[in-house]
Amino acid sequence: MDARIPHYINLILKPIDDICNLNCNYCHEKYDQKLLPSNGLISSGTYNNLPIIQWFPKLLKELKNIPEIKKVNFCWHGGEPLLLPFEFYNRIVKEQRKQLNDNFFDYENVVITNCMNMDKNKIKWIEKLGFSLSISCDGPTYHHNKERFDSIHKYQIFRKNLNLVNKESKAFSLHMVINKYSLKDYPAFMNFFEEINPINGVALGMCYLKNNILNTKELSDFFCNLFDIWNPKRTPYILLFQEIINGLNYFPPRYCKIAKNGCISFITVDSNGLLYSGCQRKEALKIGNIAEINFTDIIKKHIENIALLNKKIKGKTIYESSNSDPRFIYFQSKGCPNRLDNKDEDPYLPVYVNLMNHISDRLKIDIDLLIKELKERHNVKKTHSLY
Repeated sequence: MDARIPHYINLILKPIDDICNLNCNYCHEKYDQKLLPSNGLISSGTYNNLPIIQWFPKLLKELKNIPEIKKVNFCWHGGEPLLLPFEFYNRIVKEQRKQLNDNFFDYENVVITNCMNMDKNKIKWIEKLGFSLSISCDGPTYHHNKERFDSIHKYQIFRKNLNLVNKESKAFSLHMVINKYSLKDYPAFMNFFEEINPINGVALGMCYLKNNILNTKELSDFFCNLFDIWNPKRTPYILLFQEIINGLNYFPPRYCKIAKNGCISFITVDSNGLLYSGCQRKEALKIGNIAEINFTDIIKKHIENIALLNKKIKGKTIYESSNSDPRFIYFQSKGCPNRLDNKDEDPYLPVYVNLMNHISDRLKIDIDLLIKELKERHNVKKTHSLY
């Protein structure tokens, strides 16, 4: 078995590529308004002609041939994946159940949606299929969402649909993008989280535009202040905070922005079956077409691509940026390779360093106890890798 092969794969599937019903300012995908259906939905007749109908069965078959893979997350992405009709996802689930019923690996389906096309029937149908919802937004008010919605009317539609999901759905998550309109409003965000209370938690991202990078001091203050409000109850689950807590308590984090080799678990597949290493479609990271190559070769090329990607990002790791503070020994990331400045460094890396120092101080991590624990671990199992 190849130890470099990830046991967990995030497959970011883009069945209609960048077709969307919004035009977010910070979207890294090319948006083409003329591709948007006038009625806001892909017709049943059209979906049958999508290339994914042909290549998806082969993808499942190939995945089964890699014994190292223990879990696959099928992440349905866009654009807006819920522009596709019910029939498309019914067909996808039928194929999954047909091919994966022998428990080759655990798997789940997650739809990343902007919630603009939501109604009660769709919520019930999604849950019946066993899918999870991850709803993207930028904050609790229209002001926070100005990078996303070009009118208050669109925001009102979103908020109405979000309230419906909150009422009707058993479990969903929020995917938040912190932008320049958010930085002073951390109490409003916490109130929003408590009001919506997403059972599957909250993912916090940082808006990145090359010509408009957020102030790292203000961004650090936002996260630190938000953590202080969240920490006493620790609900709802906030991925970034919990992963930092895990790392400070001797459990290597998995969150891609702070874990070493974090991109290794991500493979993106476009509508035509072209695969790319990482979470974005970049020509330099193209692997090949699923219709033409097997998954053994896909994984081999993916590992090579990620190694090149890791070499591209310069600067110090979080651990090195903290003067090799033993509290941060599990944080061996240099940040996100998809948001590099002109020095090929992640400009937001200091935000993670500041937040980790803040959380460590709040948790009163005992450095001497930590060093003792780490030494004991190496004495017990010398082959154990901290990273």
